[in-house]
Amino acid sequence: MKSIKFHTYFLTAALFLILAVLIGFAVNSALKERWFVHEYKIRNALTSHLNLAAQFQAVERGLGATLLGFGKGSEGKKMSKLHQDFMEAGRKGDEHVRQSIVFANKLEALKKYHALQERLDNLRSSFNKLKTVRQGITNHDVTVDEWVSVVTVNINNEFKLRDYTFIPDDKEEYKESELAYLRSIFHLTP
Repeated sequence: MKSIKFHTYFLTAALFLILAVLIGFAVNSALKERWFVHEYKIRNALTSHLNLAAQFQAVERGLGATLLGFGKGSEGKKMSKLHQDFMEAGRKGDEHVRQSIVFANKLEALKKYHALQERLDNLRSSFNKLKTVRQGITNHDVTVDEWVSVVTVNINNEFKLRDYTFIPDDKEEYKESELAYLRSIFHLTP
């Protein structure tokens, strides 16, 4: 009788141990997924702000080139409206660049990305150059070619940072992204 009771306790203990290990794996997996969700929310917010910044700066580039094309001394309601639209596009673009820098810093704080800081520094540099050159639009102290070149470089730096945001950083993440890509091609569900 004692041996059956002992075997029952032993089997129950072994099953509880197996159950505890499986629950541990499930909790670990859930925590890892939660971290990925948090990271990807930051990545999505970063890319969203970069896309919006590029959108407003493309509008600003066109309006600035138009204002410069009219030349000095051009006044009137149309020029005033163009200048207001130019300033508004610049303000909105600047705000999205600032927000993208905040989210890039949050992403950097989560995990050290190899080239994120370099791309972020390039964006900051071109953004500061854009703000400096923007002041010359009102006084026509800048040429159209210089203006378009500076804004285009800034937009390209935004796209480089945006594109880098979703490049897998390590082999495990690369394999996961490959599997997700293949699932999307073959319409497989996880």
